[in-house]
Amino acid sequence: MDENREEQEIEKTETGGTTPDTGETSLPGYQTRIVFFLKELFEGEIVSFDFIYRKWKACLILLILLFCYIGNRYNCHRKMAEIERLRTRETELRYEATTLSSELTGVSRPSQIEKLFEEKGIDIHSPKTPSYKLKRKSYEE
Repeated sequence: MDENREEQEIEKTETGGTTPDTGETSLPGYQTRIVFFLKELFEGEIVSFDFIYRKWKACLILLILLFCYIGNRYNCHRKMAEIERLRTRETELRYEATTLSSELTGVSRPSQIEKLFEEKGIDIHSPKTPSYKLKRKSYEE
């Protein structure tokens, strides 16, 4: 008889009914479940085999999500390192392109070309007079 009464008290407490001793309204069902969960958590029953056996599906889903999180984080870290490596490579290539462009500009100046011809012994000179004469019509016509 006492066991039946205790079961009724627990049922009323979980469903938000009145407590038999005081007549006051207890916590609603979801709050009771939260309190029960916190009690299990702080008493260490959450790591017991019984808890894991009862909640094995939730534990499995949690484990899968944990593996996905770790894998995603590793992949993200690897890609960020690759992006940083490519950015430094891009900067190096930009500096190299600027250097080569300035060198090409310096070497392709007419005075540098003439100096190169003189060093190699090639007898080519730039013409002092234009190759043809421009004729100008008079504006008086």
